[in-house]
Amino acid sequence: RGPDVADRAVPPDDVLAAVRALAPTAAARAAEAEAARRLPTDLLAALRDAGCFRLSMPESHGGPGGDLPAIAGVLEALPPADAPPAWT
Repeated sequence: RGPDVADRAVPPDDVLAAVRALAPTAAARAAEAEAARRLPTDLLAALRDAGCFRLSMPESHGGPGGDLPAIAGVLEALPPADAPPAWT
């Protein structure tokens, strides 16, 4: 992760693609997350780096300005693999 990864706006389509790419990893680590009662730190960092937590931030505030369909798409992409990331 570069120093500016968390500071850049990732386009909503790229966020969704990254989340879909992470879904198999989340599914494979579901038991680990459930046992720890939290997401593994590296998986949480991958979601952060993908732009998940800034998706709804308006462009005027430096975010990608993801609309409701984009946000819903990201939220729907992980639960089939593993529910805890969707809670985050």
